[in-house]
This record gives sequence, C-alpha cells and structure tokens, in this order.
Amino acid sequence: MEWYYVQTEADDGEARNAGAKAPADVSAILAQAGFTRLGLRDVERRDVGGALAKLKGHRVAKNRWLEAVSSLKKGDGVVMQVPFACHTIWFGKVVTALQKKDIRLILLVHDLESVRLGLTGDVSFAQAQRFKLEESAVFSYAQAIIVHNDHMADFVAEHLGYPRERIVSLRLFDYLVPDAPMGVPVYQAASVGFRKVIVAGNLRRDKAGYLYDIPDDVDFEYFGDGYEPNESRPRVTYRGSFPADELPSKLDGGFGLVWDGPQGTTCSGVYGTYLTINNPHKTSLYLASGLPVVSWSKAAIADVIRDEGVGLCVESLYDLHDALAGVTEEAYVVMVNNARKVGERLRAGAFTLEAVHKACEIAQTSFST
Repeated sequence: MEWYYVQTEADDGEARNAGAKAPADVSAILAQAGFTRLGLRDVERRDVGGALAKLKGHRVAKNRWLEAVSSLKKGDGVVMQVPFACHTIWFGKVVTALQKKDIRLILLVHDLESVRLGLTGDVSFAQAQRFKLEESAVFSYAQAIIVHNDHMADFVAEHLGYPRERIVSLRLFDYLVPDAPMGVPVYQAASVGFRKVIVAGNLRRDKAGYLYDIPDDVDFEYFGDGYEPNESRPRVTYRGSFPADELPSKLDGGFGLVWDGPQGTTCSGVYGTYLTINNPHKTSLYLASGLPVVSWSKAAIADVIRDEGVGLCVESLYDLHDALAGVTEEAYVVMVNNARKVGERLRAGAFTLEAVHKACEIAQTSFST
C-alpha cells in the first residue's frame, strides 16, 4: 500500500491550503516523510451567485474529489486535512468511493465547524446543515482522527460519537521556518527586557477585542494587521505586519500572548470559549521563535505550557504585572531554553510526524478489525 496526503491547488496548478500556513506546513512535513501528494483542484469563485450557482459549485467539488481519489489503489491510505478547502455537501459520494477501494482514511483537524457550533451556535442554519453533512459522512468512515489536544479529543468523542481510542492528540501544531533564526539568543534573553508581552496575529477589534482592554502597567508589542492606535495605550508599541516565515526573527524577547475574546479580564465569547479545546497556531509561532508563552489558565494549551515549562498561565491580563514581576532573570532563561527545545521540534515537524505515525498504526489496526 501507499500513503497519500491531499493538497488543494488552484486551476493553474498552484498549491493552495485553506488557512494558509498550518495546512501548508502539514503538507510539507508529510511530503518530506515520504507521503505521496494527491492534488485536488479547488472550485474558483464558488461563493459568487445565487443558490443554484452555489449548488453547482458543490457538484463540481464532488466530481473533482471523485477524480482525485480515483487514482488511489485498493488498500492505499490517505490523510485529509479538515476543514476541506474544496468542500461539498455530497462528500458522502466520496466516502463511498473510498469504501469501494478499502482506502484507509486519517483526518487531521485544524478546525471542526460542528465543534464551534456545539460551543457557540455561531453559524447560520444552512451552514450548520452543510457542516453536519460533510463531517458526519467523513467521520463515519475515517479509521483515525488527529485533533489538537486531549480536551478536543474528549469533546469529539462525546459530541460527535467518534471512538475515543481512535483519536490522536497532536499537542502542538508544528511551525516550519526555513532559513530564519530563532529570535533572541539565550545568552541575551534576560538582558533585552523580558517583562514585555508580544501579540502576533489578527489585531482587528472585532476579532481580538481584548487588545483594547489591557492593563496600563505592562509593556505590549503588537505584530499584525488591523490595529487601531490609541493614545490612551502609551505602553503599546505597534511593530507592523510580517510574512509568517519572517516573523520569528522579529520577536526579540518577552512572552508571546495566547488570549482571545472581547475582554482582558478573562477569555469569553465565541473565540474565548473555543480556547478551552483549541490549540491556537500562534502558540507554535512563539515557541518556534524561542519565546516563552503567557496563556489564559483555563485554555487547553495551558497543559502544554505547564508540562514543558515554557511560560506562565494567568486568569486575567490584569494579573500580568505581578506574574511577570515574579519571574527572575534566571527563571526566564530556563523558560527560554525550554521554549527553544520545543521550538526546534516544531521547526522539524516532530509533533505532526509522531501523531501521523500513531494514526497510521490505528488506521491499519481498526481497518483490519
């Protein structure tokens, strides 16, 4: 048998990944590990037009999936990343095609919209039905699923009914950084001013409202798009926006912040609630940059931060001053060393490879039984 990974491409043949860096890194890691690429042409401009046009887009997507999997031989295996860039309400037809060839299927989850729905109800009825159709079809057949962490694994088992013993926890998303240094060297770590907090990502108020509800006794540095400068936040320095592969070399000390929701006192709302089962990709960015992390204490990612000794966990951003004040230079250097060790593994794709190998073993065993 041969193992494949699905990678979506535009009509011109250029590789495309929904969500950009995280799925692209997974594809690159699997390619380096010897998996064979299974190209899938995306459907262009499928959201343009009325209901009939959108339905046609779903039909075209189904046919392109069927065309792609037709090249698989009986008994092969394939890794698919969820959500699908080329989505279709007729994914059940694709599953039937896989069943006929006894194809082993592994799902690697970036986001499950049905999980978001279960937590927040933050989708329309029509979207909810599509998510359920697609996900129920593919989940019912998959031999193994890779999710972010044990919290998401428990949620998927309870709410989606998938066997817990066939779910693998990734723990951290890998973060490939070609030819980029890992931020500040260890010997300079404490001398660059480590009692500052770095935020990288989408800075728009509607997505990260907490950025506009921060304490005035802590220094912050923001990297990303959408920030609204305000003179009432004099201890915020905006550093601009950089490509994902360049950003790690721009982060020169301090702690990377993992937070979400509309306020700084806690993580709440749609995105804050999702943190209880989600691994934010920015965590991997910080660690791949050699930076320790500050996280909400109730976030799922807090388990890794505590276990690996790579940062601090707080209940509120207004606890940051005292938490940072309690970190000595020596303690910070230890955290940096730990972060760099984890970061080296992230840069090498170690977490993805370990999880995929476990999932392959489960898929083989569960399929044969």
